[in-house]
Amino acid sequence: MTRLSVGIDPGTTGAFAVVDVDRLACVSVRRLPVTEHGWGGRTKYHIEPTALMSALRTDLDGRRAETVSIERQIPKIGKRQLPATTFSVGDSLGVCRTVAALFSDRVLIPRPQDWQPDPGDDEGWTKTRSRLLAAALFPDMQANFARSADHDLADAALLGYHAAMVARGCERIADGCGDEVLTRAISVTRI
Repeated sequence: MTRLSVGIDPGTTGAFAVVDVDRLACVSVRRLPVTEHGWGGRTKYHIEPTALMSALRTDLDGRRAETVSIERQIPKIGKRQLPATTFSVGDSLGVCRTVAALFSDRVLIPRPQDWQPDPGDDEGWTKTRSRLLAAALFPDMQANFARSADHDLADAALLGYHAAMVARGCERIADGCGDEVLTRAISVTRI
């Protein structure tokens, strides 16, 4: 039976991806379902937990995931992040963690340096590099990562790849884990 992992880029513009652990192939990638609520003349968006559960159940074909990786959310201390934004980020992470726990006994919250390779330059990891790496790792899905607005889909796919590598015994994809395909794909991101 096929072993599957899940990667989730939480947030109201986030996404999730399902990756085949044994083939290291992206099976599906899609945006997180959101719903809008109006409060005090403002529209707020929230992840819809029941729709996320339904989507994961469909994409996992009713099975449990070996591992789920959800991007760790780091507060922007000193950058004037509004309390409402901080609350929204925490709410999104909480919904994703809760739903993930329904589908896997191993839910990880990795730091970016654990799932993003070191680009080896001063520019650091960028949204463009996420899209390039996801397209190189998952050529059958590269149309999903073509636009600059698709960086969340790419991050979810890379988090799914991280979850698959952890299920295979490698804790940090940033180290390459001896995977030649990953090593070649990382070289593509050095633009």
